[in-house]
Amino acid sequence: MGFEFYEERDFKDTELGPLPVDWGVVRLGEVAEKVSNGLTKKQNKNKVGYMVTRIETISQGTISCQRVGYVEDVTPVELDKFRLRTGDILFSHINSEPQLGNCAIYLGIPELILHGMNLLMIRVKEHVATPFFIFYLIRHLKAKGIFISISSRAVNQASINQQKLKSLPIPLPSLEEQKAIAEVLRSVQLAIEKTEEVIRATKELKKSMMKHLFTYGYVPVDETDKVKLKET
Repeated sequence: MGFEFYEERDFKDTELGPLPVDWGVVRLGEVAEKVSNGLTKKQNKNKVGYMVTRIETISQGTISCQRVGYVEDVTPVELDKFRLRTGDILFSHINSEPQLGNCAIYLGIPELILHGMNLLMIRVKEHVATPFFIFYLIRHLKAKGIFISISSRAVNQASINQQKLKSLPIPLPSLEEQKAIAEVLRSVQLAIEKTEEVIRATKELKKSMMKHLFTYGYVPVDETDKVKLKET
């Protein structure tokens, strides 16, 4: 795929630990054009109005149209303000500790969906950082427990203050290297998703075959109409 990896690089000590000498350390807020809360209008589940995100929408790491709410009476100003743009990252800043820091990146599908309450939206300055690099970096930080460490805890819930999130130090390579890193990680993610699809399909095939065999016996599928069955 045209990736180039370096076996030897010079490193420097930083507040994040050793990093390549040509990488910088910045605050998350410095690479963000916008970090904001979502639309707080009452939602319905009757599929009336515009799609709007909920905490559950990104629980699987992608934006699920099966787990959205709907809002009516949205003004043109609200529509422009809260409409997601391709590359926007949704971040769960209020959740149970294991789910804190869940995120998903909007890829333009569905064509129109609004940013809803209880999720932060991070819009990256694309002349500084690439959305996919920041997306995967956020997932990495979640896996390391960084978001739990900067959160405030309550009963069954934790939350992250916007300012704390913006002040979080992150590594920042050049745009070219960000794109290369994100491309590798994206390729790995797609491979995992394809593998999971095959596993799901195989499980469904097995279930279907078991049902067939325990109903009709060792009979070809196109000959089941010849088998006499009885109620039991």
